[in-house]
Amino acid sequence: MSPAEASTLVRKDLEFRWQAVPGSLYYEIDLVTDEGTSVWRSRVEGTSARPPEGAKLDAGAKYFVWVKAFLSGGETVKSAAVSFHVAKQ
Repeated sequence: MSPAEASTLVRKDLEFRWQAVPGSLYYEIDLVTDEGTSVWRSRVEGTSARPPEGAKLDAGAKYFVWVKAFLSGGETVKSAAVSFHVAKQ
């Protein structure tokens, strides 16, 4: 999973990447605030995603992201939550 745990990233460079899960049909990515408020959720078919420009990410704030793989047999596999900060401008 990228970004690395507790990293600080510039908003324009923010991209989430993960390893493919064999047998996955698609992935769901969740981005939440430190308080657990959803900022962005998206269904993705590849192994990377960028939050849209409209996703409100405050400089200096802490966020968490995780990915859930939906498998062909109906099962799901969820990654661990990874924390990161958005760099202050």
